[in-house]
Amino acid sequence: TNSVYLSIFNHNDDYRDVPKTMHETISTCITNCRVICNWTFINNVGLCILISLLLLILTVCCISKAKDKKIKKAGAITSLVINILFTASAYAISTGKIAPVLTRILGIKYYNYLMIALTGIFFLSIVASILLCVEKGKRFRMLLPLYCVPVSVAPLLVINPIGPRCFFISYLLTMVFMVDLFSYVSSEIKSDSLGEKIISSAFALIFFIQAVSYLCIFVPIYKADTRRNEFAQLQSANGEEEIVIKKLPDASRVWTGTPHNDLFEYRYKAFYGLNEEAELVIVNDKEFNEFYDNYNK
Repeated sequence: TNSVYLSIFNHNDDYRDVPKTMHETISTCITNCRVICNWTFINNVGLCILISLLLLILTVCCISKAKDKKIKKAGAITSLVINILFTASAYAISTGKIAPVLTRILGIKYYNYLMIALTGIFFLSIVASILLCVEKGKRFRMLLPLYCVPVSVAPLLVINPIGPRCFFISYLLTMVFMVDLFSYVSSEIKSDSLGEKIISSAFALIFFIQAVSYLCIFVPIYKADTRRNEFAQLQSANGEEEIVIKKLPDASRVWTGTPHNDLFEYRYKAFYGLNEEAELVIVNDKEFNEFYDNYNK
């Protein structure tokens, strides 16, 4: 990763680059901050909701065991914040419908600021909850993966372009944090075997539902991609000057699923062994199916 960043910062990368002036740097930082929030929070809302649920359970355990009223008040406030953020996470699921309305009301600039603020508050509330509710000796170990998330994404503030695959490390670190949190919460409620079984079963069910939902999204994408690529290779083998390919379903889930410029067209042709001189013609699903059926007759 360091060698990649060095290549980009030295302007030796064919695809990604960094701004060359201070004005461009500031503009890129603001834009990329919104993109980073989008990919770490809004588009990752399922994981955020799971973390919020775990923190809510942890806060309840903290309040029930606390003997000091001040600690109970602090726990109650933290619980309230988590509930608010849980609602914000649930809202993020529906951003496809709500985002245009908020954009019209606030304008794109302030809508972006709102998303950045929501992400920042969510992150800080997690840290506050851990500091308030977790034993002193275990706080740092639990928070370490979480602290590493902003460190891992910080270089992306000044790099263009960035996409979901740039956030693999941050996703992994967030998962490590969630596993540690789940383990701690389970240990806190181990005295109540029924409660532990309920919590474990609930989260197992949530993970199963999430896995099924991802399969429902990505299996059709995989099938469409396989069919598209095999047909492209067939057309290339037949010496066609124009190779017809289709856009993938649910394309927003895939990083550059459809070649959209000269660089990605070159990479697509090279990867699948297509004729470099042929022109790629991108069509929608209906047009592709009609062309596919007629071509194979």
